[in-house]
Amino acid sequence: MENYKAIINCGVERNKKPLQNIVYKIELLKFDPLPEDYAPFIFKNEGVISLCWQYERDLNKFGSWNFHGYITSDQLKERIGAKQWQKFCEGKREFTVQRRFDGKNVKRK
Repeated sequence: MENYKAIINCGVERNKKPLQNIVYKIELLKFDPLPEDYAPFIFKNEGVISLCWQYERDLNKFGSWNFHGYITSDQLKERIGAKQWQKFCEGKREFTVQRRFDGKNVKRK
């Protein structure tokens, strides 16, 4: 009986587990004597860029963020997109990245 069910469902597209949106929180950390290793992570002499993330569904439930680490400005621009990069330069520090479009999962590069 299991074989019959597998043959019937062969080739049917499914989204059994829809992807959750990701919320990124970006912090600029200031170090008094800046170590040489952190030079690539500096943003406009304001501080070092650190990235934290969390799933949108868990945003209010737990309140804890996952620490990604330090990130260069080019990597951050690639991760959040050009439009949100402009908002980041203006001062916004929390961004939501959509992972579903028209009810289907979007694959990231």
